[in-house]
Amino acid sequence: MKRHETWRTIDRWRRRILLLSGILTALPAVAFAQTGLGGWPIEIYGMVQVEPGPNVLTFAVRDEEIRFVVHDIRSAGRNFPITRFLADVKHRNPSLYIKGSEPVVELLLKERPGKRALKLQGIFYPDARQFLVHSIKPFTAATPQREF
Repeated sequence: MKRHETWRTIDRWRRRILLLSGILTALPAVAFAQTGLGGWPIEIYGMVQVEPGPNVLTFAVRDEEIRFVVHDIRSAGRNFPITRFLADVKHRNPSLYIKGSEPVVELLLKERPGKRALKLQGIFYPDARQFLVHSIKPFTAATPQREF
């Protein structure tokens, strides 16, 4: 290769790197304002249910599938797209893959259908449709009903 061809190649790579860095700089901060690892902190309010229905998601927990009727979804992040979340997971089987510590997962697996409302807190990873549950607590206040 001649010397001027080498410089042209280097200049092309410099231009590409500058263009790529400019594009990454121009991306909205919302795309990265989730958590440090790309997940959204959310709370899902609802209860384990036997029958399918319009607000029912299917959770894959270990080797089992659990139907969970969703009453409400909340997020600490103002930019969390609840409608997009539901559109992405509602019509898939399973809707979400549930992961978490052994006691938390056991509590969800042992929950009887229709017994009580629960609040599931954790991080939702949209690309993997994975919900990493940190805690499951009974929800005793008036259960919010939201039609999706």
